[in-house]
Amino acid sequence: MKTKIQSLLAALLLLIGAANSQCLMTSPYGTATAPTSGSINISTCSFFGEYSTINSVQAATTYICSVAGTGYVTITEGSPTGPIIAFGVGPLTWSSTVAGTYYAHWAIDANCGTSFACQVSTVEYVGPASACTNPVTAGAAQSSPALACPGQNFNLTLTGASLGSGLTYQWQSAATSGGPWTNIAGATNGSYATTQAANTYYRCEVICSGGTPAYSSEVYVAMNSFMNCYCTSVASQAPWDEEIYNVTVNGGSTDPLYANANGCTTVAPGPGSVQGGYSSFTTLAPITTVTTGQTVAFSVEQDECDGAPYYANGIGIWIDFNQDGTFDNTTELVYMDQTTVMGPRVVNGSFTIPPTATTGNTVMRIICAEGASATGWTILTPCLAYGYGETEDHLINIIAATPCAGTPDAGSALASLPTACPTTPVNLSLDSATVASGITYQWLSAANAAGPWTAITGANNATYSTTVSADTYFACVLTCTASSAADTSTAVQVLSTPFYQCYCNTVNAGGLGSLMNNVAFSFGGANFWNNNTSTSNPTASPYYTAFTSGPSVIQGMEYGMGVTIDPPLAYTGAIVSVWIDYDHSGSYEPTEWTQVGTNIPGNTTGTVNITIPMTALTGNTGMRVRSRGAFNQNGAGDACTNMGSGETEDYVINILPAPDCANPTNITASSAVDSIFTNWNWAQTVLPLTGYNYQLVEAGMPFSTGTTYTIDANSNDTLVDPSFIAGQSFEVYLQAVCGQDTSYFIGPVPVMLPMTNDMMCDAAEIPVDGHAYIFNNTGATVDPSEVAVVPPATGAQTTTGWANQNLNLTTWFMFTAPPSGNVRINSTAMDYNGQIAVYAATDCSILSSITMEAANDDDLDGANAAPNFTICGLNPGDTYYIMNDAFNNTAGNYAIAISEIDLYAGVEGEVLEVCYGDTVNLFNGIANYQLGGTWTQTIPTLGLQGSNFVTTGLATVMFEFTYELVDGCASDDVHAYVDVFPPSSAGENGTFTVCKNEPFNLVAGLGGTVDMGGYWLDPSNNPLSGSIDTASNIPGNFNYDYIVSNGVCPADTATVLVVVDGSCDFTAGMETLEGSFAVYPNPSSDLINIENGLGLTIDKIELLDMSGRVVLVSYKGAFNNALAEISVRNLTTGVYTLQLTAGAQILTNRIIKQ
Repeated sequence: MKTKIQSLLAALLLLIGAANSQCLMTSPYGTATAPTSGSINISTCSFFGEYSTINSVQAATTYICSVAGTGYVTITEGSPTGPIIAFGVGPLTWSSTVAGTYYAHWAIDANCGTSFACQVSTVEYVGPASACTNPVTAGAAQSSPALACPGQNFNLTLTGASLGSGLTYQWQSAATSGGPWTNIAGATNGSYATTQAANTYYRCEVICSGGTPAYSSEVYVAMNSFMNCYCTSVASQAPWDEEIYNVTVNGGSTDPLYANANGCTTVAPGPGSVQGGYSSFTTLAPITTVTTGQTVAFSVEQDECDGAPYYANGIGIWIDFNQDGTFDNTTELVYMDQTTVMGPRVVNGSFTIPPTATTGNTVMRIICAEGASATGWTILTPCLAYGYGETEDHLINIIAATPCAGTPDAGSALASLPTACPTTPVNLSLDSATVASGITYQWLSAANAAGPWTAITGANNATYSTTVSADTYFACVLTCTASSAADTSTAVQVLSTPFYQCYCNTVNAGGLGSLMNNVAFSFGGANFWNNNTSTSNPTASPYYTAFTSGPSVIQGMEYGMGVTIDPPLAYTGAIVSVWIDYDHSGSYEPTEWTQVGTNIPGNTTGTVNITIPMTALTGNTGMRVRSRGAFNQNGAGDACTNMGSGETEDYVINILPAPDCANPTNITASSAVDSIFTNWNWAQTVLPLTGYNYQLVEAGMPFSTGTTYTIDANSNDTLVDPSFIAGQSFEVYLQAVCGQDTSYFIGPVPVMLPMTNDMMCDAAEIPVDGHAYIFNNTGATVDPSEVAVVPPATGAQTTTGWANQNLNLTTWFMFTAPPSGNVRINSTAMDYNGQIAVYAATDCSILSSITMEAANDDDLDGANAAPNFTICGLNPGDTYYIMNDAFNNTAGNYAIAISEIDLYAGVEGEVLEVCYGDTVNLFNGIANYQLGGTWTQTIPTLGLQGSNFVTTGLATVMFEFTYELVDGCASDDVHAYVDVFPPSSAGENGTFTVCKNEPFNLVAGLGGTVDMGGYWLDPSNNPLSGSIDTASNIPGNFNYDYIVSNGVCPADTATVLVVVDGSCDFTAGMETLEGSFAVYPNPSSDLINIENGLGLTIDKIELLDMSGRVVLVSYKGAFNNALAEISVRNLTTGVYTLQLTAGAQILTNRIIKQ
């Protein structure tokens, strides 16, 4: 049965044939041996658009070929594109010239029509061609096609010529009609395929058995316009998806000559245009005019006529710079998508017109094709026939640049890709460089930006296409030949993508069914690397996953590879292949292929041995693993084949070099109760052997956790260790030593100690040291006596039983209870679904003396299927028994670690005194503690954050905390206390005014809340003995600082500004009046006497505080006029104003209450 791909290829070939005006196909189907009598079928399912092979054709023999009884047939000799012997409507009669292989090309009609329906193709034997007779007839020469395209073959044939054996032919050419004629070397058949570069006349000389030559009529083959010679590229599913909506080049655009959604409803005006599939604008004016050497910008808008859904597509642009009627896929490619991109989108870029480009109108081709790109499964080429998308041809006008003068500007070097695979072309061009004729170009390369620079041979155009295998800088030197002046562009760096990230990709790398759950590498029967994807398998196209790592392997070593297939879906099995790019070519070759299995059932693992060749290149290397439904093709050549089932996984493996000190081989290991016996081979390659390093690692544990032993240069060794435990499982690694050099450690080789602990009374002792010992239960059995003590079914995550009461593969161990009586039993070091029960027994052989202490199925602390639980209250020094059981009856490696639980939360320390707003570490409030516990608060607040207590926003009181250690059933705790103090407060800054020489109390100048007990500093920063001071006799501003601290919080400072008023003087008060007048004592804490020796009649006595408020008043009659007495006992400490009123006279004086 034919595939869609074959059909598409057939369409491509038909279109190519049509472009040559002859039906030459390149899609083969059907082969037959030429009959010697009668008629035979070549195929019962030939397509119009294919060719068939006819072998063992006899010389000078006549045959008849037909397809579907009619059709249009073309016969070529020697190859599918060889000389055309005959063509025409079938049944076509033709005669061979020489013995050999001929090819029959099938078409519907002379227009090379196609059809993908099955047709019967036949070849019929007529008989030997009769001997020719003289005079011979040469007939008429004819050409197909009638006009010649540059560099493209056309075919010369004869019509009406004599047939028969004994004929010889010689084709001749001439520049003018009638000759002179020149024989064409090698053109000695009845037909001739050739090319030409100028208009030419042709004829053929025909001779029968040495008779008189006859000459055919001449045929004139003129040169066709190059614009009529381009290959055809068109979408077969137009107009649906991936159409080109708009094209802009150098500011010129197809719009409004063609609607924005061009091709969706409108057919382009040029010849051959197909709505939405091919659009020719070559009959319109050029889209733009450009200059040789010019770098021009372009824009291509892509969308879909039928809207969403959108599909990934690639866009390519070619320009026929030399006007030869072909698009060279290297020198005339100006843009190419490296990978497909999902639309709709707009592609912007630029390209440079080569200085050598032929001037005048030429053709630019743009293709947008679904699934095609530079690296896709379908490679985007200028003659591609494809399913969905559109091709457009446009005219651009190229004119010559003006001659250069002076020093050119080299501008900046540009690269089409910032990063490229080693085989991916990178197009270099120049930006903002001088555009003129007479400029030469020389591209340079360097490993570093500073050079040294090397001229690239042959890179002498304004653009240059190259590849990079390492990170490289490029620059270009422009030289004006008229002035000999030169300039070098700024450089551009192109990074090289490692080859192992550059392998082919596929549109569909797989499909539902036959997916891979695990890929593993093993040595000595033990896996040392695996990648389990059972929970992350792809669910949609392209069913492809790229992993960035893989196993490390060694040249010359043999490894086992296993691939596990998903449970059956659509297919009951899978065919699996693996490729490793040993030569670092960036491609997977048939010689690098290994078949893992042809029908690996679901839920099983297929295995194969792979030997890494000694010739394999070392370092990172690509590995591809592909699965597909069984009975499909997945062989050596299918690394990049589209598949409808299975999946593709890519890995990067590391190939290590074979050492000079040869690796040990054929390592085997066996065991006794207390010993391991290892045997191996070793053969010298370069260096002689001096000994071995032997690494013993518990199964499944890291290599670095093992114990290394040094052994002599033998071929075997016995390792004896009385501490071995019955059933322990190990892995052996062996390294050869050759003096100062060594081989690799080769392994792992698994070995299991004899399992002598299948019964309770044979229990093997495990130390209570927290170490995870690894065991293997292969061969374990269940004894009827064990069923009698099976734990109850209380659930998987309990310590009182199991999920069920089934027993499988039981083994027994014992341990001695530690001084604390508390233990943790943990099996989670291995991913194994097991269950454990712990028993006390006075006699292991008497069932009635056996008591279950605890039992656990699944990890109490997580989701592991292995047991992990605690037991408390055991009798220190007593022996306890462990029954380990396989939950699902699957034998394998499992772990048991027994550790003592001895918790100590610490002792209570001093109360932590902290200032409000501080953060305190609560561990500072206890001592001798173990880490790993949790802190709680007696009265919960938001301040507790782990072991830190944040006091911001909390009350300034004492807080209590508890630190508790918990391990399963065991716990211990201790308390800590934090006393939070309020911040120190010196009050608010203040100001007051006093007279010269006036005493004052600084406290009166403070505002807000003031903590007493602080101290004052005078304006010279000298401490005061209290808060009282006397103003200077010099007016001015004086700062006093009050500093106070509560002993926990930082000190606080407030400043009082004392302004000394120079307009008054305290000493010029009542005492300065004439006569006897006195106020005493001053300062005073109780009574103050006012002695009036002036004879004044005092009407009123007042005391005013510093704010002017009257705090005491006494009127005449209430005091002795000559010697008055007032009490300041109840006033606060400070400075006051004494004011006496005597008639219209007011007398004042400052007094101080202390």
